[in-house]
Amino acid sequence: MKNMEEISNRESLITELLSLRHGAYEVNRVGTHQRILEKDAQLKEKYGDDRYNYDAFHLLIGSKLMNRPDFDFPGDDSVEKFIRSL
Repeated sequence: MKNMEEISNRESLITELLSLRHGAYEVNRVGTHQRILEKDAQLKEKYGDDRYNYDAFHLLIGSKLMNRPDFDFPGDDSVEKFIRSL
């Protein structure tokens, strides 16, 4: 079970990443959407349907977060890293 600090940190991170994603859409809606589609295709190729097991993936595509055990992909596959690059 996660402690309160871990939950708070995760919620803060989610809020920050949602804000960054939203800001990227405001600056360049079409370009941002295209980059997200490309990231989804890359994750699909590498992880297949397992990508749905990561909350960061759902954050990326704008679907509902379910507090899944796995938040983000490792290394260069990281959605957090990707969103920060938008």
